[in-house]
Amino acid sequence: MLKETDKLCTFFLNEDDYVIGFLQDITEDQILIRNIGEEGDDDGVSCYYLENFIGIRIDSLAEQKINLLYKNESIFY
Repeated sequence: MLKETDKLCTFFLNEDDYVIGFLQDITEDQILIRNIGEEGDDDGVSCYYLENFIGIRIDSLAEQKINLLYKNESIFY
């Protein structure tokens, strides 16, 4: 569902480590994320094993703010 909706998410690897980005692809055991920095800048692509994730957050104020910056990056950069 996330892949089709293209929603910005925070993927938690543990309580102190997280990745913010868009789900690009998912397989049975791996996930590909297009990383977005906290200032809305494109930060490359990362691949993780699904077993390393402990949670996901979608549409909180943090994701909404970063998504707004990302969509308007031409204004800021």
